[in-house]
Amino acid sequence: MLHVNCMHLKGIVKAPILAHFSELAQTLIETDASDYAVAGVISQYSSLNLLHPIAFQS
Repeated sequence: MLHVNCMHLKGIVKAPILAHFSELAQTLIETDASDYAVAGVISQYSSLNLLHPIAFQS
C-alpha cells in the first residue's frame, strides 16, 4: 500500500504546471473536436526542453 501511495504522490508532483507565455520559446498549439465539443491547448518548451501548458480551453 505504501508503494501505491508513493507512486500517486510522485504523479502529482510531476504533473504539468501552467507557465507564463514567452515570446522566445517554441510554441505548440493542439486542438481536438467532436460532434459536440471543442478543446485546445497552447504549450511551450522550457529551457530544459519540457513541454508546459500555457493556456487551455474546453
